[in-house]
Amino acid sequence: MRFYRFDIDGRNFILSEGPDLRVNGRAVTEWEVREDHGDHYRQFGNAHLPRRATKVQMRTHIAEYYAVA
Repeated sequence: MRFYRFDIDGRNFILSEGPDLRVNGRAVTEWEVREDHGDHYRQFGNAHLPRRATKVQMRTHIAEYYAVA
């Protein structure tokens, strides 16, 4: 299981790898997305990214869909 941490606009996001799935015929990996607030986490839900997504793709996805929330 992989685990990544990204700092986007001063906010600390964490991705934890979940299972490999097929969504609408596409091979994806499910990622748990949350924001670290020090003493607690804010859970955003799950992101479905292409299998073997790069760190750049992950960071871009977080910035577009979660950092604006």
